[in-house]
Amino acid sequence: MSFPVSENTRGWSDAQFSMDFRASDIEADGWSVAFLDASTHGESGAVRGGSDGLRDEEERGQYTNSIGVGFRTFNGTNATINYNGVESGDASYDLQPSQWGSLEIKMNRNDTGGVFVDVSIFPERGLQGNPQVVYNQYALQNVSLEEFRVQIAGRTGGSSMDLDIDNVSLNFEVAEPPAPIGLVINEFVANNEDSLEDEDLDNPDWIELYNGQDQNQNLSGYYLTNDPAQKTLWRLPRVIMSPFDHFVIFASGKDRSSPDSSLHTNFNLSKEGGYLALIAPDGITVVSEFNYLEQVQDISYGALGNNRSVGYLENPTPEAINSGLQADGPPAESVKFDRAGGAFSGSATLEILPPSSPTAVVRYTTDGSVPNTTSRVYASRFNITDTTTIRARVYEAGRLPGDVKSRTFLELASNIRNFTSNLPIVVVDTNGVNIDSSGRNFQPVYTVVIDRDELTGLARINDPEPNFTGRGGMHIRGQSSAGFPKKQYAWETWNNEDEDKKVSVLGMAADSDWILYAPYSDKTLMRNAIVYETARTTGGSFGGVRTQYVEVFMNRNRGTVTLNDYRGVYVLMEKIKRGKGRVDIERLGDLTVDPKLITGGYIFKKDKGPYSRAWSTSIERVPLDMHEPERPNSAQFSYIRNYVNQMETALHGDSFDDPDEGYQAYIDHLSFIDSHLYTEAFKDIDGYRISTYFSKSRNGKIRALPVWDFNLGLGNANYLNGQNPRGWYYPQVGGSDYYWYDTLFTDKEFTLAYWDRFWFLRRSLLSTSNMMSMIDRHDTELDGSRGTPNAVTRNFEEWNTLGRYLWPNADGFASRRTHQAEVDWMKNWLTTRLDWMETQSRGSNGNARPPVFNNYGGEVQSGFDLAMGDPNGWPGAKIYYTLDGSDPRLGKSPSIALVEENAPCQVLVPSLANGGSNLSLAEWTDITSPPNFASWVSGNQGVGYEKSSSNLYDDYFNLDIESQMASKNGSCYIRIPFTISSQAELDSLESLTLKMRYDDSFVAFINGTEVAKDSNAPATLAWDSIAEGSHDDDEA
Repeated sequence: MSFPVSENTRGWSDAQFSMDFRASDIEADGWSVAFLDASTHGESGAVRGGSDGLRDEEERGQYTNSIGVGFRTFNGTNATINYNGVESGDASYDLQPSQWGSLEIKMNRNDTGGVFVDVSIFPERGLQGNPQVVYNQYALQNVSLEEFRVQIAGRTGGSSMDLDIDNVSLNFEVAEPPAPIGLVINEFVANNEDSLEDEDLDNPDWIELYNGQDQNQNLSGYYLTNDPAQKTLWRLPRVIMSPFDHFVIFASGKDRSSPDSSLHTNFNLSKEGGYLALIAPDGITVVSEFNYLEQVQDISYGALGNNRSVGYLENPTPEAINSGLQADGPPAESVKFDRAGGAFSGSATLEILPPSSPTAVVRYTTDGSVPNTTSRVYASRFNITDTTTIRARVYEAGRLPGDVKSRTFLELASNIRNFTSNLPIVVVDTNGVNIDSSGRNFQPVYTVVIDRDELTGLARINDPEPNFTGRGGMHIRGQSSAGFPKKQYAWETWNNEDEDKKVSVLGMAADSDWILYAPYSDKTLMRNAIVYETARTTGGSFGGVRTQYVEVFMNRNRGTVTLNDYRGVYVLMEKIKRGKGRVDIERLGDLTVDPKLITGGYIFKKDKGPYSRAWSTSIERVPLDMHEPERPNSAQFSYIRNYVNQMETALHGDSFDDPDEGYQAYIDHLSFIDSHLYTEAFKDIDGYRISTYFSKSRNGKIRALPVWDFNLGLGNANYLNGQNPRGWYYPQVGGSDYYWYDTLFTDKEFTLAYWDRFWFLRRSLLSTSNMMSMIDRHDTELDGSRGTPNAVTRNFEEWNTLGRYLWPNADGFASRRTHQAEVDWMKNWLTTRLDWMETQSRGSNGNARPPVFNNYGGEVQSGFDLAMGDPNGWPGAKIYYTLDGSDPRLGKSPSIALVEENAPCQVLVPSLANGGSNLSLAEWTDITSPPNFASWVSGNQGVGYEKSSSNLYDDYFNLDIESQMASKNGSCYIRIPFTISSQAELDSLESLTLKMRYDDSFVAFINGTEVAKDSNAPATLAWDSIAEGSHDDDEA
């Protein structure tokens, strides 16, 4: 059903769409409301995705240059927001069959292409009753939607449904044009920490210009200055500003004036107070200026409203209209409480310390809202007797309000005050919201995490010193698991402004994104945790996330926390995310387009929707989606998509198995081996098809990992042959679901490396004894002392699932009526599985097994003798080995050390004084001595310095260069002479192997020719280059 344009919506600022609707015989597939761009799709007529009308366009509202809100009804309900044909938001909603309700969609647009969408479903006609909030201020960016019309569409498949609609209404407001004021400085930030980031991932000061007139403005010839005595300090290049447009320039001191990228002045702004002016092209006339006082971190200073009042602005709005609160003075001081919040029994007290200024007051709320000028004034200590949240801020005349602080106290009922657990405890207060039915928008929560006492090994819910207390957001997560009664949750930790706040929880690396995973159909409760630990053991943060079993209480009634709020055993775990301690790759900013920087910093995946920025590869059509950055800019997206396509082209090329020209030039093949091995060893029936992650660091190759979502592994699936411990899983999938591996395994070297890796792991990490010991350790942690009650007992009392079928449990579930029976069944399954995989070994010679060692690495006592043997029992078998890392199959070619570890060398930390800054690359890397050779220091390797007090690495340095290098230059030149005695010896060389200890990067040359470098090396070398990433000391 398509409505024609009935009134010109051009210039709209707010729009409200509503209709009454009734869905009957709900089955397939879904329906949508779309706001069609009239310039693209015309002023009337239906727009269809295809001749059959059975596509995502109808179900999701995915139309070019248009906004669509889709409502899926087949196999569950979920909603999506779409712009320009790309699916964005994903949220759940409830649909009552055969009952009339009403839908409301509100859109608010700012002047920079941002649109904020609210979607609500009301239980009665005419927007009556308490609504489900499906989306609240969902943000779309760079929206070009001027004149639009409405289309309601549906998609049917093998089944159908009826959708009745009535009382369709569209109302909108057209924004008044702003008053003309000419070209001005609109706002600036002189103390920037987090308000805006430049293309180098720095946070410099910034200045916003505003073209307040109804015609274009060329900036060429204008000047910016921070000194009234130097009016022509920095000249602006040719940039055309559209009418009433905003333009940001970074005051970074970097002096960049190319109009094709971000502009940077040659000066900074003083945060202690100073001067800023825009000067006309005549170099004399002041067009706009500020004499400003001391500036506060991430608070902007500028003009507000048509009267252009000047002052501090509470919320910086780069490239948007200034809005919000403004004051003559900076923010008031922060609130100071006398104690932290948390759980309590009986009663608790809270005092707010008086502000230092005698004219300031503290205003507070107890309903969770942000205090304002009408909130109550704090006068005396709080006596708290029930669950309470107190939010407070300082107000003082002439100043912006201080930042919001809060304390939450959760009252414990008498039946829970003495609760203890063998696991850490998590208590969540949802402010009276039922998160399980609130869709996928984050709902504010307050969370208390209590760790176990070191002496007793127990966590006490009334512990006065919890591991973590704080605000955050939470919503349900998962795909098929979202339909389980025991929900799992995405959890963000927030500050008081509802912004992400990185915290460490239960000893895990600090971050703001967490998951409370709810093992439900996995009745061992441990499948994911087992696999994540295994992969993390081999791959570190690139292999798997950290986990911690916890018991969860969720208070959803605004009242006392009781035993009725118990939710069971959960697994608190990290979300796959870029960051220190997680997937440790470089960060890409929104503005980062430098070709040297955009070669890494990516996490992408093969998974179900909803998608962030999806694409399919060029040859195998593997569907992939961006995970981080979730919304890459065009340069970043083009790079990673092209890189993956180049890899696929190399994989299917004539030289696919060439180490330099084939697939190995693009992928870390060992990580692909590990990913495949874990999928098969644990027979994850989601493997390959979905829940598959990849990463790429700067100048690095694609890594396959971390592992994810193995709850349907280790036999816990009665389809795709998942419950059978024998048989490969990969034949159950095919095509793009079994990406790239079919071709990889045609390379005999990849196959050999695969089985070499299998046997290494099978004799260590994946040995039966080690895996059984790991499972027993997890079992002991869950069961505690096996006393009654314990965490496992409580979980299955809450969720009566033992001995019952839960999709997709393996056969025999009825006989497994205890947690221990489930664990034992899984142990037997895994033992059989790993034994079977041994029978499939395919090395270079049939079923050959590699040699066995009496020790597979690690620390040994002095004098240890390494022994190796033939596990195949072949008569007369010989084992060949090397000690230099070369391949034993290459024969008995002698290994010659051309450069010993402590060989003589010459060293120069280049500087202006010693002439190193003037040396060309050829001059200092060539076989002949450089012109400034007299300035070079001679000695023996190694070269470096140690600043930490541990002196752990001092023994590695014969030449200490701390005085020349520390805090002076990130680069050091080293020349190591060596000689090959004859042409015959030179001709006999088959290969050269370079072994390096380094921190953080290196580039190696032989006689002026580059021969090797690590992934952190800059693309272009300079005398003062620094590494573009870190290399851990313990790997050096």
